[in-house]
Amino acid sequence: MKAAGMMPGWLSKRVVIQLLFFMIALTVFPFLYVNYQARNPCQYALGTDGCVSGMNYVKNTASGSSVLWKNRLAFSKEHAQLQGDKGASSKLWNAWTTKQWKQKVDGFSALFQTLMKKNLLKPGWKALCLGAREGQPVMALRENGVQDAIGMDKVPFPPLVMYGDIQKQPFPDDVFDFEYSDVFNLVQSPVYFLSEIGRTLKPGGIAVLHVPCDITDKVNDFTSFSCTGSHLLKPLDTIKGLHVERLETVGRHVEMVLRKAYNSVAASLPKGFSTDDAWHASRNCSVLHQKLQAIANAEPLIVDEPRKPWLTLKQNIKNIVYLSNMIDISYHKRHIYVDVGARNYGSSIGGWFKKRYPKQNQTFKIFAIEADTSFESGYRNRKDVTLLPYAAWLQNESLMFGDSRTGDPSFKGAGMGRIQPVVQITGNLEDGKSSTYSKETQHHFKSVQGMDFSAWLLRTVSPHDYTVMKMDVEGTEFDLLPKMFDTGAICLVDELFLECHYNRWQRCCPERTGKYEKTYSDCLQLFETLRTRGVLVHQWW
Repeated sequence: MKAAGMMPGWLSKRVVIQLLFFMIALTVFPFLYVNYQARNPCQYALGTDGCVSGMNYVKNTASGSSVLWKNRLAFSKEHAQLQGDKGASSKLWNAWTTKQWKQKVDGFSALFQTLMKKNLLKPGWKALCLGAREGQPVMALRENGVQDAIGMDKVPFPPLVMYGDIQKQPFPDDVFDFEYSDVFNLVQSPVYFLSEIGRTLKPGGIAVLHVPCDITDKVNDFTSFSCTGSHLLKPLDTIKGLHVERLETVGRHVEMVLRKAYNSVAASLPKGFSTDDAWHASRNCSVLHQKLQAIANAEPLIVDEPRKPWLTLKQNIKNIVYLSNMIDISYHKRHIYVDVGARNYGSSIGGWFKKRYPKQNQTFKIFAIEADTSFESGYRNRKDVTLLPYAAWLQNESLMFGDSRTGDPSFKGAGMGRIQPVVQITGNLEDGKSSTYSKETQHHFKSVQGMDFSAWLLRTVSPHDYTVMKMDVEGTEFDLLPKMFDTGAICLVDELFLECHYNRWQRCCPERTGKYEKTYSDCLQLFETLRTRGVLVHQWW
């Protein structure tokens, strides 16, 4: 007989089972809710401005948060809650209050400050940290003025780090100005990882990867890796539009700086410029954000044709805003100055570049390209200058070099220093017409050796160098520059001082010169195109 007040056995089992299910629900449901929030940060961010339509991207715009971010030494659970993440786990709260977490933030902060000094990172940029762990790099970015920064990892730490696969970013194209990661050696597919960086970076955007030296893990075949960084370049061979800006050893890491190609909108081009598909693809220059800003801050072009160019253009030199006064050039591997049409040493190398160009205490390797042999003697004792006694041209071939000191009327238009192929001087032209120069005049031309200038530049200069060029080639610029664009050689030039030759008014008499066919409008269009394509060019005299 059952004791009074005792429950039946079947009822007791039901109560135990229901209680067990209730306990499980209390444990599991909050975990699932927090995990859902981590995967969908736009569901819990404070306000409506914290989310970008179409992607899981969080901006910490909570009122007063900037003060709390700076006061991370005093972080507590209450502080963490005020950051706008009511559902953050105790694991994150505890992490924010540790000394180790602060030390890691300080380490990343020092790194990002170095990148800022090199103009590879700027306050106000939109930034993404891939494999951001507990959010230390994101915090460091925000403390250095990059407030629009977010991290992404498979282990989320909202609001600093959102959930996501770094090999399959949940963002649209061309979103970020800057991306950083130090887990490249851990990703399963380096190609997918780099491809996603290239896709989500804005044109001209920067990515910085840090990879530890002496890697022993075999996640993605870094089995015998050293600080040379050669293995890092292999995956980039298959990725278009993402180029290595710099690769060097920093402490016990290899630092790789990548930039995304800048594909500008097609602009109206001067006569002679190619407009085929290749122009808009692989031959486009990759232009850093800092370079675009420098071009925007450069002196304005002289739009109206000057009546006295020998005065206006010469005076304009005082208005020139030099690139090396706007950016840091110290991190470049080499510093190079190329004077195309150099004439004598004192003309522009000794008379201008050596004395006036701001070099930031860097030593420049100087090349002088001058075909006129009468100037050779001035370079014999100049050990700091490499003289190339050739004419900058489209290919390696013999040319005729004009000497305008003749009095023959038929020589008008040749001009001193102007080069032309031999057939245009001595033989029949392709259109069936004969040369305009008489046999008596032809002896005023000198035979010189022309060199493929674009090919030489591609062999001599690398993207890691800082290259300044002055070009004064008596009208041949309308031949050389299209070739330089077509081959990509122009992308190696950081700053160009160009004298454009046109049928300008003369000082001697009230008429235009007959030496050149181009007009001032052609020259202005050339300068505008160069700047549009990412070349900081100055009108030179």
